[in-house]
Amino acid sequence: TRLATKEWFTARISSAGLIAKVYPRLTSTQQEEHVQLFAQLCRDDTPMVRRVAAQHLGTMLENVVRAVGRKSLEEEGVVTKLMI
Repeated sequence: TRLATKEWFTARISSAGLIAKVYPRLTSTQQEEHVQLFAQLCRDDTPMVRRVAAQHLGTMLENVVRAVGRKSLEEEGVVTKLMI
C-alpha cells in the first residue's frame, strides 16, 4: 500500500507487480483497496509506471475474476467501475 503512494516512480513500479501477484491472498477489504491503488497506477502521470501497470494488467484482471467471480466484469462490477 505504501509503495503505491510513494513519490519516487520506482516504488510505484514495484507496487504494480506486487499488487497483481498478491491480490488473491488478500482479505476482501484489502482487495478492494488494492484494486483502487492499481487503477491509480494505471492512470499515473509517469509513463514508466503506466507501462509496468499495463504489463501486469492481465495478471491483475485474472486474479480479480478468480477472487471475486465473473460478476466483477459486469456493468456494476469492480473491474468496469474502477479500471475502465
